[in-house]
Amino acid sequence: MNTMSSKLVLATCILFLLAAPHALGRVAKDTDRDHYVNSTDPRADDSGPGSRQRPWKSLAAVNSHTFKPGDSVHFARSSRYKGGFVIKDSGTAAKPIMLTTYGKGPPPSFSNKDEDVLRVADVFVAKGADHNIIRNSEVKNSPVGFHICGQFNLITRNRLHDTNRYLAGVNWGPIAIVLSNGNNEVSYNRITNYLSIGGKYGADGGALEFDPRIYGDPIHDVKIHHNYSYGNEGFLESTRSDSQPTGRVWIAYNVSNDYQEFILLWQGHDWSIENNTVLRVLPKNSVTDVVFTFRENGNAIWNNIFVVSSGRKVFSDNGTSAYGMANWAGQTHYANIYLSVDGSQSDPVGVALGRGEKIADPKFVDFAESDFHLTSGSPAVDSGERTDFVTDFDGNPVPAGKAPDIGAYEFRGRNW
Repeated sequence: MNTMSSKLVLATCILFLLAAPHALGRVAKDTDRDHYVNSTDPRADDSGPGSRQRPWKSLAAVNSHTFKPGDSVHFARSSRYKGGFVIKDSGTAAKPIMLTTYGKGPPPSFSNKDEDVLRVADVFVAKGADHNIIRNSEVKNSPVGFHICGQFNLITRNRLHDTNRYLAGVNWGPIAIVLSNGNNEVSYNRITNYLSIGGKYGADGGALEFDPRIYGDPIHDVKIHHNYSYGNEGFLESTRSDSQPTGRVWIAYNVSNDYQEFILLWQGHDWSIENNTVLRVLPKNSVTDVVFTFRENGNAIWNNIFVVSSGRKVFSDNGTSAYGMANWAGQTHYANIYLSVDGSQSDPVGVALGRGEKIADPKFVDFAESDFHLTSGSPAVDSGERTDFVTDFDGNPVPAGKAPDIGAYEFRGRNW
């Protein structure tokens, strides 16, 4: 899905150990905005300037350095590191702090053993660290890929995949991206196979999680859009914190073909869930098996395509007894298309249809080959209602016709 012009491979979960500022590595001059790290360069030295000619050798120099707005940290390709790094400094909206790579060869790799992972991740953005960008990175076999505790951070065009073990200490399934603060954006990422089989519910894990309990910060004004999610135990879970409400969240133009819920809201109000293509057709592997679970009122769901199988319903209390919540009446839903692809449910919706909704075949280009673009005869074409997003999952303009299409893909006037 994404063009990965540079990748940062983070091999396993990382434990962050913060050294005192400037304990290793010289503070760069104000004009020195690019910092280089290379574990294989014989000229590398943690006490050096961190320049391309004399790069830092280890992550200790990175963790001990104070970065300024506009700084970039370049990790050499083909290099390897034990441990990880924490972003504890802030950029600005105009000058974010950037993490990237340089040189030729395979992406750099980072490894450390799995410890108590809730406050640990391959990339950990600490509370108070704002306006950072994590882009074009690759995470593999990490129980938590990115944990974001600052604000105004952008997590974009990364690939996180293939993690099938429980988190040590808490015995939770793996989570690709955890948000613990507001005003953040997660977009254009590809997240696959974050799940572990076993435990209380039969399976656990997922692509994204909101957890305001870490630092007690409310999560609000978050945008989750244009992400691809496949084979994860769920797409997004918002955990419960009665003292820190979660509100004003936009979930748009994502493609999710996962196992458990698309959205599991232990708490959450004023969420806008629009123009997603959601499939729940993978074999059941858990006692929790619904598309949505809500605990609070006041969320809106529109312009989505939902395709289910094996007796599933989109709005249903099936499997939610363990959670004790199935608050469908307090939600607004309209202009969605629903299909039970195997015919196991004559009513895959579970509640009365809303305005402009229909049970119908969305007529994908090739369902069997997971091509969810629309054909010319699709009932989704020009059938959507207003959206504030101006591009579809592929980056094409919205709308292409007289109205937005339903789902994550806009029909472009021809069959694919």
